[in-house]
Amino acid sequence: ARRAGAARGMSDSQSRRTAGISARLQLPRHVSFSVPLLRSSVPPPCSRGGHTLTALSDSLLLLFGGWQREGSDESSTYYNDMKLLKLRPDATTFVWKDPPRSKGSYGSVPCARANHTLTRSGEHLILFGGCCARGASNLAPESEECSAGKFNVLADSHALKMSGSGWRWEPLAVSVGKLGEQPDARCGHSAVAVESGNKPGLIVFGGRAGDSTYYNSTHRLQLYGRAPSWAQLKPTGIPPAARAHHTACLLAGGERIAVYGGITLSSEPRQGRGESNTDGADMARQLGDVWLLNLSPLYWERVALSESPIRSSHAAVGLAPTGGDGCADDELMVVFGGRAGRGRLNLVSVLVLPRAGHSDAGSASAGPRWSDALTAKDSERARDGRASHAMAMLGGKIVVVGGYLGGDQYVDSSEFICVADVADVLRSARLTPELSAPRAPRAPRAPRA
Repeated sequence: ARRAGAARGMSDSQSRRTAGISARLQLPRHVSFSVPLLRSSVPPPCSRGGHTLTALSDSLLLLFGGWQREGSDESSTYYNDMKLLKLRPDATTFVWKDPPRSKGSYGSVPCARANHTLTRSGEHLILFGGCCARGASNLAPESEECSAGKFNVLADSHALKMSGSGWRWEPLAVSVGKLGEQPDARCGHSAVAVESGNKPGLIVFGGRAGDSTYYNSTHRLQLYGRAPSWAQLKPTGIPPAARAHHTACLLAGGERIAVYGGITLSSEPRQGRGESNTDGADMARQLGDVWLLNLSPLYWERVALSESPIRSSHAAVGLAPTGGDGCADDELMVVFGGRAGRGRLNLVSVLVLPRAGHSDAGSASAGPRWSDALTAKDSERARDGRASHAMAMLGGKIVVVGGYLGGDQYVDSSEFICVADVADVLRSARLTPELSAPRAPRAPRAPRA
């Protein structure tokens, strides 16, 4: 009776603390990653990191570039090959294919590179920046050698045109505007496709120029008009700290870009061309902060989180609101892997963000928060953790390709592809999986493959 009386007399705050302790004592929850059935009529891509994986349709991904370190940066191998990864109608089998060639070739293929961006805009894929080997041939004039002389950093832009008669690379003729409008050569940056009033473009943020120069500038590559052109954006508000090897995702509403994590090596922001001052309190070798770039009007805001883990060289995808309890007004970002300190992570995390205009007291949202970290299982490499991998959404699945394991080890062919169901991720995170497609940018017609 005394115990019952004590329980009845427990305060609300004590009850919440007890519930929190009980939750932490539960066994870790898992997301089931599996190695899918794989068929291939062409040689599959070799092990690598720093590559890109671009979604072309609900059943088609494109892998491009990357590198494999061999003892030192000077002896690293860079790649500029392209491979299509197609999900068959049975939704369980994947196939590696070569993209169709235009008149027997892919045109002016860019130099081999890693830590670049390859972003879809309409019927084209836009390649920007990255790093490549010293002494590489067919370098663009804008390329720069990094301060340590280990690799070249690139500022070139290319368009991959996908047509029924074949795919073809072409250098992107970007008009040169005022000084500072075009971003410096960089790698480890982010690029997100946006569209405003039927005016497509890319928003590029951050990146590094070498071993010690990091950027926090924001640029837009405008892809309409007579010729593409760069414009430096001036969002209001305090911008994020300069960084590279972060992630940036367009959230489902099409109105905000979420930037998370990354690395920086300086205690004070470097002032490269077009750079602005940052909040020095955010500076760290590895970062765990989350920022939102609101697109209309254009301004930066930091997401207030009680805690946010450091992470770099990870991968992230944005999901639409689930409609679940407490999440009806929320947008989601799923993060997998990456570095934390010297180690590599095998954790899946879900960032829950109230949708724009739904953060008031009367909203059903519980505010911005990270879900519990979910440990990946089933795949041996997923258990080991990986970084510098690539990830994309494909037919209700999260597809992880390649990655770096530490030392000179990369994920090998036996587990080069790992797949998890989005529904499994959201159930493990205690979110109801009622998904819908993002509203922007508009989904273009699927290319032939």
